[in-house]
Parts: sequence; C-alpha cells; structure tokens
Amino acid sequence: MPSGSILESTNRFDFVAPELGYQKSCEITMTKEDPNWQSHIEKRYFFKLPGYYVRGNVSVDIYHDLYFSMQYFVNPDGSTNLENDPNQPFQEP
Repeated sequence: MPSGSILESTNRFDFVAPELGYQKSCEITMTKEDPNWQSHIEKRYFFKLPGYYVRGNVSVDIYHDLYFSMQYFVNPDGSTNLENDPNQPFQEP
C-alpha cells in the first residue's frame, strides 16, 4: 500500500481499529500441496490510510476468473471506531 498500511483482523466483531501493528503489504499464499487448500478465501483487514482507518472484508475465488470483492467501512471523522452510526441509515453495498 503506497500511502497506507494493512493489518489482518482475526475477530469478525472488531469494530475499533488498532493504532499499531500495521504493515506495508500482506500476502495470501496457498500451494496445491497445502492440506487446507481451498478455492475461496475470505479475510478481514484493517487499513490505515492518511487521515482514515478502514475495516474491510475481502473475498477471493480462483474458480470465477480470479473473482475479487471487498466490502469496507470508513469513519469519515478519522477515528478508529468503525461501528455503524445508529443515526445514519445503513446502506447495503
């Protein structure tokens, strides 16, 4: 990430982005010899960008023309709290 960094989230209910521990990149490696090999992978990440924290759900499927999708949440005020604002209507992507 040229102007940001990334951190994998291991808890699907993380709504507050950590302030430390981010890296410039991440890699998902899976070889055919891996006994846990799968064609579809879903991961959760926090992204630290200039002035913003982002929580994203990433989905990759190699059997659908290398299908990639990402759903993300950004707090426009720049805080680490990425919970849905109950005063704002939730919009499905």
